[in-house]
Amino acid sequence: MAEHSNLCSFLAACADSDWRRNPSRLPGSEAAAKLEAWALSQMRQRCAILSVTELQLAIREAAADSGDGLDAAIQCFADSLLVLQLGAAVLDLISRRLTRFASRSVPDGVFWRKNAARDWPTQCLPDRYGWVSDSESVRGLLAVLAADGTGERFCETMGFTRTESSPHGGYGPMFFMFYTERQLRRLEGVELFRPTWPNLMQRLNALLNRRIADDTLGTHVSELWISSNEAWREAGEAFDRIVAEVNDGEARLRFQKFAIRSCKPLWDAGVPEGGAMDPRWHPVAAVRQLLDQWFGANHLFMGDGFAWSEQGVKGYAEWLLSSFENMDVDRVSIFPASQDGSDE
Repeated sequence: MAEHSNLCSFLAACADSDWRRNPSRLPGSEAAAKLEAWALSQMRQRCAILSVTELQLAIREAAADSGDGLDAAIQCFADSLLVLQLGAAVLDLISRRLTRFASRSVPDGVFWRKNAARDWPTQCLPDRYGWVSDSESVRGLLAVLAADGTGERFCETMGFTRTESSPHGGYGPMFFMFYTERQLRRLEGVELFRPTWPNLMQRLNALLNRRIADDTLGTHVSELWISSNEAWREAGEAFDRIVAEVNDGEARLRFQKFAIRSCKPLWDAGVPEGGAMDPRWHPVAAVRQLLDQWFGANHLFMGDGFAWSEQGVKGYAEWLLSSFENMDVDRVSIFPASQDGSDE
């Protein structure tokens, strides 16, 4: 009876707790920890993710059906158990504790976000957006990890930028955080949307106009370009006209090749000898760099809501998520730990 009471105490506290906080700090967490251990044990036995419905039933049973009025808390705890399984599955597949997994067991309504280090305080830079992907790509990730024991082949499908000198096939350290959509929607002021050209350009133009009105544009534009308000307005208008024609697969591939060949090298070269350039001279490179710096939409962004690889292969669905604090959210590497321990 005391066990049931402890779990109910945990659930009552869970309803008002921030899901990003470590639940071991809540009253009754010992009873919750037993359910966590059970969920992980079942996941490993089945090589599959337990569904939210099954998790909710297990929570109700453990609470001796005394969960009346605690439906929202049970849902929150079930979401936490679901996310816990995803992180554990990644670690088990990389360590080869598991070498097979029913990746199709990952339910809809799950997202992941990458960080380059475990100690990043936010899931992306403040006042920026982080790129996340949904359940279908989580299924793809687990399938690749089961086959390879490392996430390099998965990274090739996500449009991540490679650097030849970096480890793990050029992708460097990469830590994933998992969430349910319900968890993300609970965060006040946090925005989640599909990045298509219309969606993203509407937000870019609004931000551009606000920074022009605030007279702060110069502090938010790369030194590669002059910070003339009028020049940037005209460059934005020219870019809008150009991307309006990028509306099918063939046009996107041409646009991407142009960005790889003519935009990224220009950014990397730095300020030319003649000084900062007028964005109207090269509106595609100029505005795409704003998209990269302000929204994280790099030179591979194609504006159709999907990731594209450097080889022009369409990948998984992409979403944009406004910045928030990670707090205690688990971050797991999708690569085996390196010998120097940098990924641990």
